[in-house]
Amino acid sequence: MQQYLILRAIPFALSALLVTACGDDGGPATGDASVVTDAAPSTDASSAAQALVEQLDLPCCLAIQDQTIYWVNQGTMTGSVQSVPLAGGTPATLASDLDFPISIAVDSTKVYWGDPLTTEILWVPKAGGTPTPLFDEAAPWGLVIDQDWVYWADGDAIKKVAKTGGTPVTLVPALDTTLYLTTDGDHVYYTDEGTGEVARVAVGGGTPDRIASAQAFPQEIAVDSQNVYWHNRDSGTTMKAPLAGGEATPVVTNLASPAGIWVDQDMLYYCL
Repeated sequence: MQQYLILRAIPFALSALLVTACGDDGGPATGDASVVTDAAPSTDASSAAQALVEQLDLPCCLAIQDQTIYWVNQGTMTGSVQSVPLAGGTPATLASDLDFPISIAVDSTKVYWGDPLTTEILWVPKAGGTPTPLFDEAAPWGLVIDQDWVYWADGDAIKKVAKTGGTPVTLVPALDTTLYLTTDGDHVYYTDEGTGEVARVAVGGGTPDRIASAQAFPQEIAVDSQNVYWHNRDSGTTMKAPLAGGEATPVVTNLASPAGIWVDQDMLYYCL
């Protein structure tokens, strides 16, 4: 049976990222992932990524806070929300028996996720407990938060609602197929699978700025202080583009169905 993993790539300071996947026998999968460096691809096995958690049920959509990584397991009708310290350990289950959790975000007290089957945005205390609906009729796929707002993508628009509830506000209407987004507090960044574009819009709304175009089915997206990162699902490549503008370049190549992405000061995290 295929094993699914959450992986941590090697530090950016080494200017190279490598991932490996587990095959049906639990060993390295056929076809190692490529290493992308400042110079040329390498196959240095010492640069391999570290598997943080293994044998998961379709993990996707990562969030990290206070040295803990949170994710959803996407098994239909058996979905769950889990966490584990970045240092490793036994995963904690925060919510279980979920319909179809497909996004996750974390603040100082709560873990939020969206469920497009139930059309709900829900939350649970970081220690776990009974899920509480925040908003219904949302059809949320990608979901992110800031201090006051919850933002989500429902396929053809990006919307937001106050954490205290209320009436949703549409930030970007009339998109093609936008399912994933992230925020740096000033902008909401998103991908559009239908048009192959990566773009951003101010959290208060306005005209979107295009970051990249002609991408191969761009999906999950993350941002740090300098770059935007996203998975191109069709090419199995993780890309990045500078916030200041410039060409999109590959970070990791030859991935088999990458899912979930998160970036911190030193590391890039993703699921296989």
